[in-house]
Amino acid sequence: MTLMQLEVKRLPHLPLSLPLPAHRALAEWCRAFLVDPTIHATIDALSRALGMNRRTFTRLFRRETGLSFMAWRQQACILVALPRLAAGEAVTSVAMDLGYDNPAAFTSMFRRSLGSPPHVYLKQNPK
Repeated sequence: MTLMQLEVKRLPHLPLSLPLPAHRALAEWCRAFLVDPTIHATIDALSRALGMNRRTFTRLFRRETGLSFMAWRQQACILVALPRLAAGEAVTSVAMDLGYDNPAAFTSMFRRSLGSPPHVYLKQNPK
């Protein structure tokens, strides 16, 4: 375990990315989501909108993006939030726009995903 921890620390820092699917209808929805993201987007609503059952949708989404829908949605929200936070917008404003009930919920998700709260992450990763 100690060796693994040491090796993980030596791994290169990779920029955040968000894979987009090749499936036309799914890709259109993903691009639209990036324009107006919300944590309230659900698998059931999206699978219905695309005329698929839930199981078919979850398999297709993972095959096309390499991520579960929930992981992709969370990553998308972070990628949309980062430029706004870097520009000095308040965490509260960004969190509410993304559909979080409060800034603490957004900050908790951000910390779980990136290892630190927004203000610390932005100080450590300027750009």
